[in-house]
Amino acid sequence: MIRVVDASVAAKWYLQEPFSEECMRVLKGPDTIAVPELIDAQVGHMLWQRVKTHQLSVLEAERILRNLKALPIKRIPIINLAEDALAVASATTRTFDEALYLALAMRHRTQLITADRTWYHLVKTGTTGPLVPLRPRIAREGPWCR
Repeated sequence: MIRVVDASVAAKWYLQEPFSEECMRVLKGPDTIAVPELIDAQVGHMLWQRVKTHQLSVLEAERILRNLKALPIKRIPIINLAEDALAVASATTRTFDEALYLALAMRHRTQLITADRTWYHLVKTGTTGPLVPLRPRIAREGPWCR
């Protein structure tokens, strides 16, 4: 089975935050993980935010990026998802970047797993959303993986 995760989940593979453990289970599970190639830039941005606020050193951020690069995840070129992502962004009012992930999940008829509460609720209440909670208790708490 293919699972699509967004950058909010990938960041939790490396940063100790609420629900990092649940996100790590997705990474260590048997499923193939597919992501738009944008994920490296988005995780890099999250790391840079932590470097700027002295929560993370540049060396730690570089190590995380190297580890992310080495993961056996399937990176899909953005150009292959662009038209579908534009349609998703228009339908959901989310950014084009975020829509890339949902477009990829829809293409594979699979789940998008996110730790972004707002994104989850927006898509969950619409007609486009293949978002499913990892565990029932997570549906009552946030932030969480979906």
